[in-house]
Amino acid sequence: MEFPTIPEASTYLNLSLASPSNQETTCENVVFPHSNFHTNSTSMQAAKMHNEIPTTMNMLTPYENLVMARRFDKTAVDVTNFFSAYWAASIANVGLRFLARKQKCALLTALVATLKAEVAKLHRQLKQSNRQIEALEKKNRDYAKLVEVLQTRVSRRNI
Repeated sequence: MEFPTIPEASTYLNLSLASPSNQETTCENVVFPHSNFHTNSTSMQAAKMHNEIPTTMNMLTPYENLVMARRFDKTAVDVTNFFSAYWAASIANVGLRFLARKQKCALLTALVATLKAEVAKLHRQLKQSNRQIEALEKKNRDYAKLVEVLQTRVSRRNI
């Protein structure tokens, strides 16, 4: 016998001490740990297990199910649900940190590319400036030779 399909909203935690096989067969909005969540059905073998604990869908870990099997008080349920929500928030926080790091890495990669382009541009400008300096030094040497030649001619004329 198959249980009715389980709606995703408004699931509740059934903490009765009776095993699911002793309960009514119409268990709407109850999710058993061995449920097949993809097809929303529960097998007869899973429903007949004596230590079966109905739990809220996707909220409790197997370890928490063992703890819940020993404790059925409201405090245990509240603590378990608190930790389930806390762990989900922690995982979301880690995901957000990874996303922030990824964005920071992308930003730094873009900044490195920009700086490399600027360094290449400045290197080209430096080479061009060095060529201009060499050309000016050559002209200066040529002018110095011309001045020397002119001075020797003038000194020869004055003699």
